[in-house]
Amino acid sequence: HHTLQFLMLSSFFSGMAAGNGGQGQRTSNEEEDGYEFGDYLLGPLKRQLKNYGVQPKNIPEAVVLINLELYVMYGGLFLVCSRFRPITKLAASAPGRRFRGFLDSRIGADRVKRFETYCITSAEKFGNFSLVRPIRRLVGLEPKDFIMSIAETSAIYNMTFPLLFYVSILGLQLRFQGRDYDPDDNSRSRDGGENK
Repeated sequence: HHTLQFLMLSSFFSGMAAGNGGQGQRTSNEEEDGYEFGDYLLGPLKRQLKNYGVQPKNIPEAVVLINLELYVMYGGLFLVCSRFRPITKLAASAPGRRFRGFLDSRIGADRVKRFETYCITSAEKFGNFSLVRPIRRLVGLEPKDFIMSIAETSAIYNMTFPLLFYVSILGLQLRFQGRDYDPDDNSRSRDGGENK
């Protein structure tokens, strides 16, 4: 799930940076560096990882690291939601009720209700996994509160994913950049410069 989101956002941001006509094109420098762009998604992903200071051989490590960071963030959001229930409190407030009325009038009350039911049902399925049930006992939540906490966590996580993704990229840069690889070294060596 996280990896797919990472692929999509990497493709999107890389396309913005490249401009029209710049996507999906393979340069001789990229071939020499070991980056083989096989499709629309993996090409921008590898190109972006290279910009973050990741060598081709370290791409699997980088993807695993990003996923771990995102899981840690999800866990942190879950702890916040299980303790404070921000969406439930917002929905009970006057601004929350006005926003709900706006959604009902624009989208339709039945559709909004079906979406709520879908979110809660999905959270129930996730919460009933054998590996997840011990977490409920660990945090000391009743089954209903546990399910609602998962639902709120998932909603906030998906709404804030671009920000969380950016934070995970900062962690990736700290892990790889300046360690033993300068993404400009290869270009300097081809131009006759010295690697220092």
